[in-house]
Amino acid sequence: MNIPTANPIARTTDPATSWKAATSVKKKTINQAMEIILFLLHKQPFTDEEIYDYKFLVENSISPSGMRTRRNELLQAGLIVSCGEGKTKSGRSCHKWQLTIRGEEVYEYINNRTEKTTIGEALYETGPF
Repeated sequence: MNIPTANPIARTTDPATSWKAATSVKKKTINQAMEIILFLLHKQPFTDEEIYDYKFLVENSISPSGMRTRRNELLQAGLIVSCGEGKTKSGRSCHKWQLTIRGEEVYEYINNRTEKTTIGEALYETGPF
């Protein structure tokens, strides 16, 4: 299991422009995107497009690619899982995502805290892994 750190990164094989773009993303933006994903999936399963469409109504500070990256980090952390097939706006098949039991625990922990915490901190504080 990987713990999301909210540190923007690029692949070692990516060009300098990707690294420059990654360093321009704020940790707060990354954590907010992860919180939006957890909030939505706490309600019901969503596709990546549906997550992004809802996120776009809330704020417009992260790209579709960035949102997919955050979703993948939550997947790698074991907080979400594919729960079936959805359709994109163009009619293509895609994954629908839902929270795992661990994802529900982390969501509830974050939601019930009076102090702000990151997803990574919540995973660490609620252990075990």
